[in-house]
Amino acid sequence: DHATSLTAMGVYALLPLAAWDAHFAVADTGLAFWTALALWLALRAYAEPTLDRFVIGGVAVGFAMGAKFNGALAGASFIAAAALVWWEGRAKPLIATRNLFAAGAVSLVAFSIASPFSIIHIGEMFEAFDLEWYEVRKGHYGFDMSADGWQYRRGLYQLAAMFPFSFGLAMWPAVLLGAGLLTWRGKPMQRAFAWSHLALYLWTISSWSLVPLRYYLPVLPILAVFGGYGLMAIWRSSRLPRAVAVGIPVLVFAYTAVYTAATVDR
Repeated sequence: DHATSLTAMGVYALLPLAAWDAHFAVADTGLAFWTALALWLALRAYAEPTLDRFVIGGVAVGFAMGAKFNGALAGASFIAAAALVWWEGRAKPLIATRNLFAAGAVSLVAFSIASPFSIIHIGEMFEAFDLEWYEVRKGHYGFDMSADGWQYRRGLYQLAAMFPFSFGLAMWPAVLLGAGLLTWRGKPMQRAFAWSHLALYLWTISSWSLVPLRYYLPVLPILAVFGGYGLMAIWRSSRLPRAVAVGIPVLVFAYTAVYTAATVDR
C-alpha cells in the first residue's frame, strides 16, 4: 500500500550504506538505480504481460549490465514475471517464453550501448572479467574473508556483521522482521518478486571472498521495502500499546538518522 511504500522510501533515504556511497562516483550506486528500475518494470510486466513491457524492462537490465557485470542478475525479476503469468494462466507458455527471450535480446543491445567498448574490445572484456572473477573468489587488498573472528564466515558475515553495520542496529532488525512477515503473509506474487533477484544476488555474492560494502548496494531497494513493511507492521499492530507501536518506528528512524549523520563524513 501507499503508506508502506512511502515508509520504504524513507528507509532507503536514511540507510547508512546508501548515504555513504552516494558521496562517491562508484558504479554500484548507478547499479542500485538500474536494478530498482528493473524490479519496478518487472512488476509492470507482470501486471500487464505484453511484449513491449518486457522489452522496456530488457533495456533497464542492459543498462544495469553496463554499469557492472552483476547487473545481469536483475533479469531474475523478469524470469519471475514470465513464470508467474504462465503459472496463473494469464499467458500461454509460448508467449511468456517469447516475451522473456525478447527482453534478454534487448538487454544485450542496451548493454552494447551503455558499454560499447565491452563489445568493440570483447577479447579484453573477457580477460578483465576473468581477472575480476579471480579477485572476488580469492580476495583483494584485505577486503576479504581472511580476517580472524567467528563472524568471518561466508553468509554469516553478511547477516551478523555487514548488514547490521551498514543499516544500523535499529533498522536491521526491522528489515529482518519485514522479510519474515512478507514471506509468511505475502501472496505468491509478492514472495516471488521479493526474493527472485535478492536471493540470487545474495547467494552469488556471499560465495565470494571479496566483501566491500558497496557490492551490496543493488539489493538495498528491496531490503528497504522489507524495512518499510516491518515498521508499518509494528505501527499498525493491535497487540502493542499504541504508544509502543508508534514509538518504535519513530525511534528506529531517529536512531538511523543520527547514525548516518555521525558516520557519513568518516
